[in-house]
Amino acid sequence: MARERDIDFVLIAGAGASCAFGAGDTQLPMMGDWADSLTNKLGRSSTGYLKATGLEKGLPGMEFERRLGAFLREVTAFSEIEPLVAVSRELILEPQVQQMIAAVGSIESWHQAVTNHLSQIVDQIHESLYELFAEPALDIGKATEAYGALLTHIGIGKVSQWVYATTNYDTIGETVLGELGFLPDWGEPRRSSARSHEPPLQPGSSGTCVSPAQSRAAWKAPPLTTRSPGSESHAPSLDGSGCPTA
Repeated sequence: MARERDIDFVLIAGAGASCAFGAGDTQLPMMGDWADSLTNKLGRSSTGYLKATGLEKGLPGMEFERRLGAFLREVTAFSEIEPLVAVSRELILEPQVQQMIAAVGSIESWHQAVTNHLSQIVDQIHESLYELFAEPALDIGKATEAYGALLTHIGIGKVSQWVYATTNYDTIGETVLGELGFLPDWGEPRRSSARSHEPPLQPGSSGTCVSPAQSRAAWKAPPLTTRSPGSESHAPSLDGSGCPTA
């Protein structure tokens, strides 16, 4: 078996790599802009929703991500304790506590109701990401031209072995690499470009492997590994913990 080639390049992109590529000559939001936008969105829905996340306006970017990541982990943990909820009745022996539970109805119903509300909060977080960073908000043509010029200047071509890592919330990286013919693969089936008649790519297909660190899988993925056409592609594993990776 032939030994796998070494990686030729590592390209790391932060938020500044995307902010100039908003549709209609607009600027894409930076982290603080998204933090305030999400805080306003949750506050309009319910003060309880905003309080549950621990978010507030004016948070520094890293603190915003820390609180949001902690909330998403707590949502996962809360849903996973469902098997213990019914059993917990047998652990409560104090009559006063039993009466309190009876007054609010079934403890199972309470857990399900809270789970549903937490799910609605997560849905609003996803909606906020889509509204600000999804493809309709992007100038893909402008971004493709800029990335193409950058890769050419660096010396990255179709036969290069390289790693692309990004902490951006948008999908510019994998979208643009697809437009440039690198066949990006970030661990899930790729949606074909609206301008392409090619079928969607599957993880493991030959091509370039792409994995943004924050825009996928609830803001956590390992650094992206890329493979050139004709080589084996190793799709990244995503833990889905919701913990942001800066």
